[in-house]
Amino acid sequence: MISEVEQYFSNDRILDAEIEILLICVYFVLIVTTLIINAPILVIILQQKSLWKPNTLLLLNLVTSNVSAAFVCMPFTLISSLRRSWTLGRFVCKIVPFLQGKTVFVSAGTVTSIAIDRLICILYSRPINPKISGVNLSYRYSSLIWLIAIILNFPIFRFQELVTVAFQNVTLFDICIEVWPEDVRFIYTLLSALVAFFVPVCSLIICHIKISHFLNTRLKAIKNQTSSRSNRLKADSTRKEIRRNSKVTLNLMIGTVAYMISWLPLNLFNLYVDYYATEVSLTLKQLYVVFIICHLLAMSSAISNTMIYGYMNTNIRKAFKVVKFFRF
Repeated sequence: MISEVEQYFSNDRILDAEIEILLICVYFVLIVTTLIINAPILVIILQQKSLWKPNTLLLLNLVTSNVSAAFVCMPFTLISSLRRSWTLGRFVCKIVPFLQGKTVFVSAGTVTSIAIDRLICILYSRPINPKISGVNLSYRYSSLIWLIAIILNFPIFRFQELVTVAFQNVTLFDICIEVWPEDVRFIYTLLSALVAFFVPVCSLIICHIKISHFLNTRLKAIKNQTSSRSNRLKADSTRKEIRRNSKVTLNLMIGTVAYMISWLPLNLFNLYVDYYATEVSLTLKQLYVVFIICHLLAMSSAISNTMIYGYMNTNIRKAFKVVKFFRF
């Protein structure tokens, strides 16, 4: 009996060799693409102090999180999906999931902050708190986002453990898993879904609606103005401002759709697996395949977010045109 168990677990591979090769290629392309897309913006913001404005500093926060995802989230998730055993030791077992979760929360918090920042910029002609500069406020927002992300993800560090799998006193291998108290795991998964998915999505939708309503109201006000020369000049200026701000609403709409497509599958998968932990009918291999597909979609946000909030940013595009190496 022992020999049969040893033979079963001696194959450290979870998935078929063909699927492994495919996954390695897909993750490699995703990691390289993420770095290629995010690195130029990271470098150009750090180099040009003229870009150190509230919205670009929040973008810097987002890009930093995306680069972290390329180095921490993607490769280590791939490693844990290819092999049953964990051979990287207890410290790496505890710190990697903590850093992965922190990256997700930072990304979610930054996307939310970018949407709120653009709402404030359009609806208010001056800062809500004039005693604090926009740059200092962005530093505070960024610091707060990282602090909240660390606090929210601390339970992962606490309950992530390196567990030895043995059969009749025969050690087979070590696995890196979350060991939660009863019923706490699902509560934490639900909280994570609320913070990392529902809050950003609701914020994006609300900001999009409020900005659209504000612009439509201003457009109606222009149409009701008299046709005097001063009013015509003011109306032309307002129309230009409305057209410029309309691009912001378009970006928010695209960002909302992209965020939902990226993160909804993984959040639903985690909630389903944790809630129906003892009733899941899928095999281990099938669960891993579904999880990997959901994870790849989620990690694609490291590219889509940068494309939407970075390369569609007017200030960033102007900065790239100045630098010959990045000119496009």
